[in-house]
Amino acid sequence: QNISNYLIVGIHPGVCVKLALFDIHCFTYKTSNASQQASFFGSEDYNKKTSGRREFIIDALTAGYTVFHTDADAICFKNPFDYIDCPADTCDIAPMIDYIDDNYAVGCVLVNPTEASISVYKSMRNYNQSLIDQKLFYKSIEDAKMNFTDFRLLSLSRDQFISGRAYYEEGERHFADQNKPCPECVMVQNNWIVSMEAKRYRAKELHHWMYDGNRYYSSKERKYLVYDNPIEDSSNNYEMNALQTAFA
Repeated sequence: QNISNYLIVGIHPGVCVKLALFDIHCFTYKTSNASQQASFFGSEDYNKKTSGRREFIIDALTAGYTVFHTDADAICFKNPFDYIDCPADTCDIAPMIDYIDDNYAVGCVLVNPTEASISVYKSMRNYNQSLIDQKLFYKSIEDAKMNFTDFRLLSLSRDQFISGRAYYEEGERHFADQNKPCPECVMVQNNWIVSMEAKRYRAKELHHWMYDGNRYYSSKERKYLVYDNPIEDSSNNYEMNALQTAFA
């Protein structure tokens, strides 16, 4: 999409080693003890992993950089910079609005290096760290609104920067032949679905996944499915539901 400068930030060295094989720029930030295993959404390990994102953004902003941060599950249809009007002299922060009103998406946001925007991310440290970062982000933005009389927040268009629930589920886009046109869409975040495996599966089915190293989808010879559930200590009911999803 004509995006020439980007950086993938990992919390485990193995991530960047793999990406280097594809000549993809990557930087290992602070390694997390839980980085080599899957984590349940909202779990202690999950929250520790996502806190690394906050700290990296603080470091980048403090160094004077404008940050456009997206999670790895964001899919660009167009160059987002052509659709975000948030210059530093008139705008502090421009988050995507998730499916729920006023739910600022911490995984898709442009942040300018201003005192107010840096305070948002630093303020996230002051709340109960058992909360998911989405809630911390919302609380910290509300703090900035009270602490800075000229706090300048731009909400990204929900028609252009769209949540996974609105795009995939409400849009009834489940397979490639159901992939309805969305000319106004700039970026979709593949969220409102649990587990990395499910996100990857949905992206592949919509042809939003380019990498096909083991030819799981493109092979014409294979007559079997590969199923993997990496979450340990899950219940039999959870395993059965996951298996049914894999065969759906």
